[in-house]
Amino acid sequence: YFIEKGGKFIKLNIKDIKFDNEKPTLQTETQKFNFDKVVIACGAFSKKLTDKLDEKTICPWPLHN
Repeated sequence: YFIEKGGKFIKLNIKDIKFDNEKPTLQTETQKFNFDKVVIACGAFSKKLTDKLDEKTICPWPLHN
């Protein structure tokens, strides 16, 4: 649906996230992408990236019993 509506899927490694006037900029090795808002949905691989945000993440289910 996303692609049918004109969206593009680009698979890149994000190296950094910076904010300008509370709007995120995602930095790859060669490009910058500016957004109004972003959703980080990369599971276990998000730790390196979210550690740079100084935010605590919440897991909605228990990982250990």
